[in-house]
Amino acid sequence: MFSQRISRNAGGVNHLAFRDLDKKDLSSEDRAVMEELVNKHVSARQIVRELLRAKEHYLAGDTGAVKVIVRKLGALSNLYSGHIEKDELGQIY
Repeated sequence: MFSQRISRNAGGVNHLAFRDLDKKDLSSEDRAVMEELVNKHVSARQIVRELLRAKEHYLAGDTGAVKVIVRKLGALSNLYSGHIEKDELGQIY
């Protein structure tokens, strides 16, 4: 079940939505979509944490952090572009 991962890794409104949906009787297809959304949500939050950490390193004078920032922005862009593409195809709702 994905509710255990949500409680540890998600926050705010998304946490409540995922938690509430986990309690519902969803079809296997809908549950698979929710699982994918949870995984992407957890991944996005991790990437953002790493991006913020790299920003702090850069502001502290570590110019090598620019490479990490570029990599993390690329990862975030890839994650969201796939999500947006599915949304536009109507596969999320």
